[in-house]
Amino acid sequence: MTVKIKISNSGTLPVVKSGIMAMPSTADGRLVPHLILHTKGDDSLLNLIKIHRDTPPGDVQSQWGTKRFSSKKIFLILNFYRPVELEIAVEFDLARHHHAIDGILKNRAVYLQPGKVGDKLSDDVNAPKLLLEIPARTTFPDWKGIQEKHVRKILKKEGVSRKNMGKAVDDYISLRRDVWGKRMK
Repeated sequence: MTVKIKISNSGTLPVVKSGIMAMPSTADGRLVPHLILHTKGDDSLLNLIKIHRDTPPGDVQSQWGTKRFSSKKIFLILNFYRPVELEIAVEFDLARHHHAIDGILKNRAVYLQPGKVGDKLSDDVNAPKLLLEIPARTTFPDWKGIQEKHVRKILKKEGVSRKNMGKAVDDYISLRRDVWGKRMK
């Protein structure tokens, strides 16, 4: 049985830029996806991040989801309970952010940074951000099929023949996942 969740547009924060961060002292030196979220002038996420600086780690529940009948948009729903209650849904555009989704699923972590369209990590490396652990129990059972279908579309546009498509999809995904296995020492 699939759990249905209603997400209001006001709680949806689209990813405007994604990247990768790694520090030897954080997440065992793994590469962790870094997302800049368009907060649309709402300071709730920024306030949560500022409060987190001065308090012990809080509690958050996470869940993956898609829109009904469409997987063009993928959502990571986050319910923060401590130190402040907040619910947000990180909205990924599958065409632009499928690598970040795969990285979050592989390394079980993500950096969130509030921002606006046009912001980049390199603009201000010290901007307030929050490192979240996405626990193993936060599964996304449909991801393998969604990812393979999307990669097939990409490779078809590149001219890969139907005969070679299966191996090409596997190679593409494997090569991209090798990046997420790297560690900083």
